[in-house]
Amino acid sequence: MKNGKKHTYIRHNTHKGFDELARDLNITKEDVKRMWNEMELGWHSTPRTLISLTRIGQRQYELNQDLVVFIAPATPVVIPKGFVTDFASVPRFLWWFIAPDDDGIAVPAIAHDMLCRTGWVNRTVADSIFYQLMLHRRFRRAFWAFLAVFIAGLIRQHYPDKKLYNTVYTHTLEYIGEQDFDTM
Repeated sequence: MKNGKKHTYIRHNTHKGFDELARDLNITKEDVKRMWNEMELGWHSTPRTLISLTRIGQRQYELNQDLVVFIAPATPVVIPKGFVTDFASVPRFLWWFIAPDDDGIAVPAIAHDMLCRTGWVNRTVADSIFYQLMLHRRFRRAFWAFLAVFIAGLIRQHYPDKKLYNTVYTHTLEYIGEQDFDTM
């Protein structure tokens, strides 16, 4: 496939992850990232992330690898390997309406869990980031998921986990140090 067709394929499939695009086009992930930057698709079009998880309990999952989530332009947050999440805390009887592991809510929910547990930002900002990440992923029930999380936050207080905060902070600084932002 010629580069022009590859560019067109990428532009029409920005919802896919870099891994999926590389596999579909039979090129490396680095080539996909290079083309992404050449087309100036930017952070707002960051593709879906493939998440590697292990189920460790009922509605409890552990990340098998670090997960990088851009919560704003040039603002990556690295959620470390070993982080435990329940995705979105949606009551089972509502799963027909909002599935807790739906593609559009999974990464935003993991990022929200991490932000709330570490105390990096206050609850209102974490909820707002959760909502914006769902909108970015075109999750059609973003408002309802946001409303449920906001109400749950009013009912239940979260206490910052300082050990997790330090781990995430260290991983994020390491990630930023490894990046060449001039080519992004």
